[in-house]
Amino acid sequence: MNTHKSSWPFIKPVSREDVHDYYEVIKDPIDLESILERIGTGYYTDVKLFEKDVIRMFTNCKEYNDKDTIYWLLANSLQEYITPYLKKMKDKFGTSAAE
Repeated sequence: MNTHKSSWPFIKPVSREDVHDYYEVIKDPIDLESILERIGTGYYTDVKLFEKDVIRMFTNCKEYNDKDTIYWLLANSLQEYITPYLKKMKDKFGTSAAE
């Protein structure tokens, strides 16, 4: 996901300096850097938990931004790109580590 052309707004956490009210609107933020950190720490014990964070990243973006913004369009583009990979992960690994 990090290397996809539409990923640039999602790579780092949203800056409070650049977007003053973001954390007032979005109460459960997530970004690709945080997801990678969670992968590194073993946080994701199942595919569903990983998928939930990825989808939340797109949902947060669409909740905060209007449909006619570049951010909304980039969220859609990246989500369309990653959705087949998420399906493959679920097909391969199931929904939990115990499966």
